[in-house]
Amino acid sequence: MFFLLNELSLHGQFQSTSDFCHAVDRIMAIRQQIVKYGSELLCNPALANSQVTSTAPMQQAVQSLSLEKKRAWMSWLTRQGPFWTEDRQHQPNEWLESDGGGDVADTAIGEAAYCLAHGIHREVVSFDPSNWLKKIISVTWLKECETSHTVQITNHWSTQSVTPTLEAISTPYRSWQTLMSYARLRFDKLSIVDDAFSPMDGQPFHSGVADSIVIRLSVLDRLCGCIDERGNRTPEGNDLYTQYFTGDKAWFSDSSPSELAEFASALTFPHPTIPGEYLICSRHGKIKTPQYRIHFSWPIVLGKPVFVVYVGPKITKR
Repeated sequence: MFFLLNELSLHGQFQSTSDFCHAVDRIMAIRQQIVKYGSELLCNPALANSQVTSTAPMQQAVQSLSLEKKRAWMSWLTRQGPFWTEDRQHQPNEWLESDGGGDVADTAIGEAAYCLAHGIHREVVSFDPSNWLKKIISVTWLKECETSHTVQITNHWSTQSVTPTLEAISTPYRSWQTLMSYARLRFDKLSIVDDAFSPMDGQPFHSGVADSIVIRLSVLDRLCGCIDERGNRTPEGNDLYTQYFTGDKAWFSDSSPSELAEFASALTFPHPTIPGEYLICSRHGKIKTPQYRIHFSWPIVLGKPVFVVYVGPKITKR
């Protein structure tokens, strides 16, 4: 589980750069505690350009820190990271509203809410003092089919608050193999074949990529449950298809005709349940950085399994 630094909680509220320095000490102490337990506090590099006091931007305010603290702080925000923006799951145009009525898309709060809505645990850390000192932040994700999903985000601003959460953390997957076991248990509408994750052998485990795989499998699993008795997609299914399977930035797509011709053999897989038969699985879910793909059988047919046959590096790489 990752924690995200809430950039909205830095809004020019500090009365002096000295007050800001004390807040930096608290954030760095929380971060140190999180790292000690094997997790990470992810930030947004845009924080480096935030307003700290009514007159001092970040670059000016950090001059009040000791040289060692200034280097550690700015290195984290600008070079070292890790940054949640590099493995972000939600798009800037998602409709996400906090309980205060404000738009939180394209922020750590929006990212945490979107991940939670898809079963990926996220909590946030805020500056103290700020307008965000509440233990639970409620965010509503509004979707195109006029349905909504509200999630509760746990918010921390002290080591005393974050430590019990760290002690209770139980990460469901720490390797590609445990990720496959987790996915098989969680996504019961999908049939993940025994060697689906074999292409990940030798690939370094990356928690951000693992989370992206889980979220895409979650969408596919939900779509499998949105077929009515006539074999048509339900309104929710149509919404999922429009949101995730269409458009230039779609998470799911089919291989192009030229790819199908060039990589026909690589896109053909043994049928998991019928010996001697094969499936062409050109439909795939996409993770862009780095380039991983999830190939599965298509179309979705009521009463028949959707086989996930391949999770690994992009097959059609030229």
